[in-house]
Amino acid sequence: MSAVMIRRLVRSFTPSDRAQSETTPLYQVQAGERVLWASLRIVTRSETGVATSTFDVGDGSDPDGYIAAVNSDQAGGTIVAGNGAYTNQAGGKLYTAGDTVDAVYTANTGGATTPTCKIHIAVARDWPQ
Repeated sequence: MSAVMIRRLVRSFTPSDRAQSETTPLYQVQAGERVLWASLRIVTRSETGVATSTFDVGDGSDPDGYIAAVNSDQAGGTIVAGNGAYTNQAGGKLYTAGDTVDAVYTANTGGATTPTCKIHIAVARDWPQ
């Protein structure tokens, strides 16, 4: 019997310009690896009282496959569990080719505060290289 090691990866994300939408690669995932789950925690909220920008977490196939449409004006410390298509299926997503897990920021009417979040994913190797 072999043991499966699950790696927990954590990365902070702050958009480079709060008034511009962007997609930023956070983690490299290799063929044969499976992303089991994802979560996001708001660190710094965007300014309240203005139209809300959002965070998504996904990959090249589905930009919100792990986490979809998290409002950036939620209180700091708010934790959001994965709610995308990949995390709604048992076992997460098995990668048959290398890809990146990306943070997607969709800007809206800008306020004076740039939002920041931390994104956690769990990765296990299903198949040896």
